[in-house]
Amino acid sequence: MDNIKILNNELWKKHPWNVAKQIEQISTHFLLNIANKESTNYTDLLSGDIVHQNKVWYDIKNNGMQEPLLIRINPKTKEVRLESGNHRIKTAIKDNFTHLPCAIFITKKLVWNEGNGKHKKLIKDFIQYDKLIECPYDYQIKLSDYINKEYSNIILR
Repeated sequence: MDNIKILNNELWKKHPWNVAKQIEQISTHFLLNIANKESTNYTDLLSGDIVHQNKVWYDIKNNGMQEPLLIRINPKTKEVRLESGNHRIKTAIKDNFTHLPCAIFITKKLVWNEGNGKHKKLIKDFIQYDKLIECPYDYQIKLSDYINKEYSNIILR
């Protein structure tokens, strides 16, 4: 792959979701495809303050990203959603970043926080749904272990 641009600071690797090394760098263009198209230019910080997304992105570039983006997949409906990261993806693409770190969770309830939007994307052949375990609880996967070949180019390896 040519012209790859990722975050140099890997602060996100300290996040609890990365304990099992299941977070992967996912294409920003794919992430935009599953993101909330109606998100505003303002987002909330962990403190609860509301700020412009550019301020958040500036902080991420200078200090690192603490939380990876969160993708949720419902294997029954075959719907995919960018739960967390809808603002970061817009600013990352504008800044020519090609990939961002993402955690992937398999879930029965696709929309976890309606504050992030009610968006979802039907992708029937995205992953090998038949290889997933049936579980009443959300669980994390490493996307590259389940992704179908035609989508494998979205993961930076």
